[in-house]
Amino acid sequence: LVGERERVTLESIPVPKKKRGLLVGPGGSARRALESEFKVIIRIPRADSDSEEITVSGLPENIKQAKEKIAKIIE
Repeated sequence: LVGERERVTLESIPVPKKKRGLLVGPGGSARRALESEFKVIIRIPRADSDSEEITVSGLPENIKQAKEKIAKIIE
């Protein structure tokens, strides 16, 4: 478990502001589903933020899979 914690990384992913809602879902359900499925933590800027970057943290292999799913969702 300690070894896994040391491998946790953080990656930023560009997501257009108008597409962020697809990753949040009703009441945050889509974000929670992604976090649960891939065992990652996804940070999405607040609706009033102009940032077009979301951050995903977790194990590198889980981040890779989450990024692939996120890309499909926002395409």
